[in-house]
Amino acid sequence: MMHMPSRRRTTALPFVLLLASLTAAPARLPAQGAAATSHDYTKADVDTNYVKLMKRLATFTQNGSGVFCGIATHDEAIIDTMRTFVREHNVAKSAFEFQMLYGIRRDLQRRLVAEGFGVRVYIPFGPEWYPYFMRRLAERPANLLFLAKNFFKN
Repeated sequence: MMHMPSRRRTTALPFVLLLASLTAAPARLPAQGAAATSHDYTKADVDTNYVKLMKRLATFTQNGSGVFCGIATHDEAIIDTMRTFVREHNVAKSAFEFQMLYGIRRDLQRRLVAEGFGVRVYIPFGPEWYPYFMRRLAERPANLLFLAKNFFKN
């Protein structure tokens, strides 16, 4: 069992940056005056913006206060990007934590903890856990393959 004590900066505003599922669709610009939807962007677009926001949140300060950021993703490339950014820009590992689902990539969770990063493990529970889980699978069928592939990496 992995337990990480709270590492939140006392003056920081807590914030979670969640990399949600993206339905595969070709990138296209929304019609003039129309709001963009998740169907208007590719996975690469979303990942690029996520990394930009992740770096910005981890280094943001105003009037001596920062943002304690939860980096919620299982994408190892994004996690590696953050690890490199932290090292190259002297970002305190206490400025953020990685957040991952229970049972998915436990090997990566352990490695991050061993390297001194905070890791929070998310466990859906309660009477609505199964409908939640099924919605997550239904919103992007590739999630099923992702789940199966990463479940056995542990």
